[in-house]
This record gives sequence, C-alpha cells and structure tokens, in this order.
Amino acid sequence: MKKSALLIVALLLSAYVLPGQETPFQFTHRGSILRMKFSPTGSMLLSYSSGNQDMALWDVRAGRLLWKRTISFIQKADEYYTLNSLAWSPDEKLVATGSANGTVQLWDAKTGKFLWRSEVHREDITAIKFSPDGKMIATTALSDKNAPVKLIQVSDGKTIKTFEGNPCAGIAIVFDEKAEKLKIGNLDGNITEWDLLSAKQTGESATPCREMQTYDWETSYSSDLTTSIQRTSESEILIKDNKTSNKTRTAKVNGYKIGSRISGDGKKAVIRESAGFRFYDLETGESRPVNKEFSVATAFDLSDDGKLLAQEGKPLDTSIIVTDIESGRSWLLDAHPSSINAISYSPDNKILAVAGNDRNIYFFDPNDRTHLRTLSGHDDRVTAIAFSPDGKKLLSGDGDSVLKLWDTTSGKLLNTVKAGDRSDDIERIEFANDSGLFLTLINGSLHIWDISVLKTKIEIQTVEGYESRLGNMTTSYSSVPVNSAAFSIDGSKLVTGHSDGTIRLWNPDTGKELNKFKIGKGVSDVFPTPDGKKIAVIIHSDDNEKTIELIDIKTGEKLGTSKNIGITYLDKAAMSMDGRFIAVVGNIGTTEIWDLDDLSLVHKLEYEYSGDDSVAFSPDSKTFFIGGENQNLSLYDTASGKRLWQLIPSFQPGEQEVRIAAERKDRVAAITELKNEREKQAAIYIEKYSKKVYITFEHYGDMSDPGEKRMMESDELNESKVKKTTEDANAIWLRLHNDSSLPINIPTQSMYFPDPACFHLFPDGQKMLGLCDNREISIWHGVKDKDNEWIPYGFDFGSSAMLLPNKSVLFPIPLQILKDGNSIVFNFTFQNIKASENDREWDYGEEIELRFNEQNLPKSSARP
Repeated sequence: MKKSALLIVALLLSAYVLPGQETPFQFTHRGSILRMKFSPTGSMLLSYSSGNQDMALWDVRAGRLLWKRTISFIQKADEYYTLNSLAWSPDEKLVATGSANGTVQLWDAKTGKFLWRSEVHREDITAIKFSPDGKMIATTALSDKNAPVKLIQVSDGKTIKTFEGNPCAGIAIVFDEKAEKLKIGNLDGNITEWDLLSAKQTGESATPCREMQTYDWETSYSSDLTTSIQRTSESEILIKDNKTSNKTRTAKVNGYKIGSRISGDGKKAVIRESAGFRFYDLETGESRPVNKEFSVATAFDLSDDGKLLAQEGKPLDTSIIVTDIESGRSWLLDAHPSSINAISYSPDNKILAVAGNDRNIYFFDPNDRTHLRTLSGHDDRVTAIAFSPDGKKLLSGDGDSVLKLWDTTSGKLLNTVKAGDRSDDIERIEFANDSGLFLTLINGSLHIWDISVLKTKIEIQTVEGYESRLGNMTTSYSSVPVNSAAFSIDGSKLVTGHSDGTIRLWNPDTGKELNKFKIGKGVSDVFPTPDGKKIAVIIHSDDNEKTIELIDIKTGEKLGTSKNIGITYLDKAAMSMDGRFIAVVGNIGTTEIWDLDDLSLVHKLEYEYSGDDSVAFSPDSKTFFIGGENQNLSLYDTASGKRLWQLIPSFQPGEQEVRIAAERKDRVAAITELKNEREKQAAIYIEKYSKKVYITFEHYGDMSDPGEKRMMESDELNESKVKKTTEDANAIWLRLHNDSSLPINIPTQSMYFPDPACFHLFPDGQKMLGLCDNREISIWHGVKDKDNEWIPYGFDFGSSAMLLPNKSVLFPIPLQILKDGNSIVFNFTFQNIKASENDREWDYGEEIELRFNEQNLPKSSARP
C-alpha cells in the first residue's frame, strides 16, 4: 500500500491516546455514553460512546483519563454497529470487547493499544468473559435458532470450541474456578450450563425464551450468576437466589425503562427507575435513593464490591458521574476543557481565556501557550466569557443563567448573580468600552448591566411584537427576539440583529431605539466595524442561503454582498479586531474565513470532528484560536490558514489499525458502487412499479376515534366488516394495494405485531415478514386543502409497517376531513432486501406520494 494512502486512512481515524501526559488537559467522550464497565478492583472504569465511536479508560478516584481512542476502524463495512459487551481480564491488564457485528477485539488496558480483532459470531455479541487464568475468552451471541457460545484464545483470537443449542440470548457468562464448566445467564432469567471438556450441556435442559418485551438492561446477574434481578411486569422485579431457587422475592419499581446492576457477592444492587437510582441491600431488603441530582442515565455500572456507582452525566456534558454509595459523594470523570464554548483575549494580549463544559475557565499565555491559571466555581457549563476593557476583570456566564465576576490577577471570585429567571444559556457577554456597561444575551432577551453593582440597568425591547411560525405552530412574542448584539467601538451605540430581518441601533444609556433597517429574512450576527461607519451582517434569505452584507450604519444602505456561505448550519461567527475578517463556523467542524475588503472567501478549514466552535482573533488579527465540540484548542495563521499549534496532540494509529481501516475503506467503496448501481435499478423499477401501488374505495362505514388507538394494535379489529349508508356512516373504508413485486414501507398510526404466517419468500430463499392480506390498519396521513396547503391534522406519534408484494390492506378515513376539496396525503417507499450486506431493509429510491379525495370516489358511491 502506498504511504500516501496509509496517511489518509490514519487521518480519517482521528484517534487520540494520551499515555503519560503531564498536562491537566484531556479529552472525554463526544457522543452519548452507551456502555461502561468497572475493573475487578473498581480502580478503573472503561467507557464507550457513540458519535465518534470513542473508548476511554479512567482512573476512577483521581478522575484522570488514562487513555482514549477512536475505534470505528473495527467496523467491517458500511455499518454503524456499536460495542455491546465489555470485559476485563482478572489481572486488569487486558480488555476484551464484543461488537454488534459479531467481532471480538482485544486491547492492552495500560496503553489502549489494539492487539487483535477476531471474526467470532455472525450476530450481535451479547456477553463476553475471561477465564480465571486469563487464557480464554467465552462469548455468546444472538441467533435465529440458538445463541451459540464460543471459546477463543486470548493469545491470537482463534476459536477453540463452539457450543450450539442455547435456546435464549445469553447476557452473562461465568467460568468455574477450574475452568471446567461454563454457565450462561440468559435473558429470561434462566441459566444454561456446559461441561467444557465434553462440550455437552449439564443440568436441566433450557427452554426457548418466551415471547416477551424484554431487553438486556431489564435482566442482570451478579458476576458469579448466583443472584439475578429480572423485570417481570411494569412495576415489579424478581430478585432470585440462583443457588437455591426457593429463595426469591419481588420488589416494586417505578419506571418505563428499568435497569439493574448487582455486586460481585450478590448482596447489593442498584436499580435504575424513572426517579433515579435506588440502592438495595438484597439480604435485608432495605433500599434508599442514590444521587438524586443526576437521575437520567442510560449507561451505568456498579463496582464489583458494590461501593461505587458510575453513570452517564447530564445532557450536553458527555461526562461520567461517579458516586460513593455509602457517603453519597459524587465527582466527575470529564475532559478539560471538555467541549469549548467560549474564547476571549484580554485587551493587552497577555491572557487567552477558554471556557467549556467542564465548568472551568482556563487562562493561557497566548504567546507561548502555557497554562497560567484555572478559575473554578460554576455549577453548570460555562457558555460565555468577556474581559473588562482594562483587563482587570472577567465576566463569565453559564447554562443556568448565572453570571460570575472574577479578578484576573488573583483569580478570586468577586460576585455572583442570577441573570435570568430560567435555566438558559448566557449566549453572549460584551463590554461597552470604558463606560462600565456590559450586555448579556439570553434566549432572545437582551439586557444592559452596570458592572459596578452587577445589576441590570435596561432591558432592550422593541415596541412591536413578533410571531414565529414553524410548521403548524405559531409562537407569539411581545417584542422581536434579539439574535445578536454588539456595541460600537466607542460604546456610544448598541447594534442588534433580529429574527424579523431588521438591524436596530440603540442608545445603551437610555435603551431608546435610534434607527431601524430592514435588510433580510433573518439576521443571525451583527458586527460594527472599528471605523464606526459600517455594520457587517450575516443574513438568511428566503431560500435559506446565507451571505455577509456590509451596511452603512447611518443610512442602512447595502454596500456589498458576499457569495453564499458554504455552511449548511451556521453556529457562530466572529470578526477580527481590525475589522477585516469574519470567521463563520458550522455545526460539523467547518470554518470559513471571509475578507471584508472585497467580501471574498479566504480559507475553508475542516476542523476535524467538531461543531459549535468558538473563534477568537488575536488583537493584531494575525492569528485566531478555534475550539469546540472536539474538545481541543487550535491556533491558526490568518493569512495562510495553517494550523500552528493545538492543545492536545493527535495520535497516529498503529499498523494494524491502518490496515484494518484500509480494508474497511475498500469494502465501503465496493458497497457504495453497488448502491449506486442499485439506485440506477431503483429508478427503473420505480417507473415500472409506482403505478402498481394505489388506493381504491371499499365502502361507507364507521371507525373508532383515532385518538383511542393503542400504540400496539392486534389483529382483532373488525370495524371494516360494518357497512353503512352514506347518511349513517362517519368514515369511508379504503384499500391500499401493492401489486408490485417489491415490498413497500408505509406510515401507520400504530405499531403492528408481525404474524409469522404472513411473509413473502424471495427467489434467494429469504423471508420478509409484513402485514397480512386484508388486515385492518390505521394509515398515518396528513391533510392538504384544494390549494395544496397543509391543514393541521392528526397526532405526533407514528410508526411504519411493511406491505408485501401482491397484498392489500384496509384503512378508514373520517368523512369529515374529505370536504371542500381536501385530500389525505402520505408517502411510501419501495424496499430492497439486498441493498447491503449488513442491512436487509433499505429505502429503494425516493418517497412516492399517494393521495385520495372525494373526486376519487366512484360516482355511484359519492356522497351527495
């Protein structure tokens, strides 16, 4: 393979590993945390997240990140499979992971080094465990017929033995001390046992899992399988002593999504309910709440000794909360500075302040990039910062609308106030020259403050109100919301940009509106230029294009317009100190630098995996810093766009990672080519089959209230059998036909259990389950008037179902909505079961619209 190809793959991996780093700065997860697992001693915690597919190892007590790496390279092709299972070796030197693509990976726990990947199963790996001597790994996975169990060698990942016949999905595994027997804890609460020497099942024969709505988080086992907890109903769990099945008891729980974890000795447990976590003493039955402050968590784990609870943090934090159950003390496993939300230079260019989700504010020397000081005190993520004009003070605002004032020399906290009634982000803080005034922008509300007393002086409000319409929802405001605000260079004027497309000028001392210019559909950012003559404005046009315009500050005349900004979702923007450049930032790490002299695009930077980046130009405008969701801080040269420095260094993957990633890239390219061919074929088929999906009238009749339909509907409905005259009916019954040779996916108002007897057999032997012929369903549709405008109708909840080839179903429509030329409207898509080697149901071509109105009724059946 060419070196250039290897380099490209290495850059695509974008992994980070920080062994032995002496600085206090570290990455954390950038997506939702999906799995976590304490080490056997509880001293370390392994965590895995979505998004960038990151796996990390933490020193639990110190809160220190030992290493972190991106692991998406283990995916085999065009898949988005996640890690389902995590396991530690008994000596804590190795970590094994099981993926939903059936592969097992082995990692060095000390360094995070990837050791090998092995193709073990064809289905999702649901449990994984090391043998007591650490030389073997046992795995089990899902299967259509059974849940096979396999033994693989730790040395090279090769499969040693395969045990077939487990009739239920296994979610926990244990070896006996001599590694002569293997037990599997199944999803249904029963245990399957094998003799490893004879490869035969021992004990009672297991039975297939009963049909139930149960998931792996609703059943759990202690590490030795002697104790299990299983959800048995909506409000009850079964606590079972598996050593003697006579010792069982139940406990009441409250929650839609119940989860549990049990200590290694089977004596303690943590139950996740709707109201948070509860700690259970399984011997006495006593329980108490744990960590009420942080009650929402999908991923969590209990240490083997039952003393520590680890759980997913608050939304947007991407941190992990660890709680000492006995003392109740909690602390965070988080990055520093985590997702960066704000960057600001001091006026003398001696301090660069950086703030983010970890609630801290960091001072750096912007010249040599050394860390000077950390300001700690916020209880929520810091969202805005600004230095006073003399540089002696710093204001910071957080996601709970709290303002804090700091002394920049000593780092001392001087004052704290609540800036808003609700818990909203303080989006912007800016000082007005030497006047002692500053502004805060919070959720469209703009206030002018007096720094000497840290109190609100004026609220800026327009005289006229404003209405915002999104779909069928209209929101009314007493004044036009403020999208952006900035003081003129001398502080004598305040410039604001609004949702109604206006720019307004205000007297910051009195709050009086001085002037108003209507310039576009929506103004997202305003920047008065240093010469006091112009305003640089970012506007959104009717066709959602975004441009930069220069406006004369006295007349409102447009002096120039840039070409379209090439960023779909614009998050933030900043202007250089000399007024020459504007940086605009997108939601996926793209930054554009525009020259205001000729309104030309100077640089387009792809800033790795990031988003919501903050930008700050140096006082001389020669460089700028960027930081955002990628949790790094980078310095760029304005003239060349070259990156000069970054806070946390990137890691280059090893040879195995590069090789596997290259193989995956080749497979993805091959699949992409197949998909392109599929789309070409889809266009042919759609033209051929689209007219073979249609609606016909059946009869007049009745239908029950759509609002009383259940989320899950059965086959027991017989409403379509009742026929009525046009005068007595409240509905018409229609038939949806699929006379094509492809299945179609249709929108339904309820979910429908598949019937094994209703399937379509394809030429290659594959079966696809779908709706039975003549089944009654509820179509999830919209309503348009005679002018093709949408009319508010229906409910927010909707599902979908598969209508198989040469099948038809019945559905009712209320007669009252088919009047005045109204039509019901919904879309369907053809499906292709061979679209990918990993996915069996893919949309086949674009959505196709179906509609029905009174004109489609047979004339003999038309209602007078």
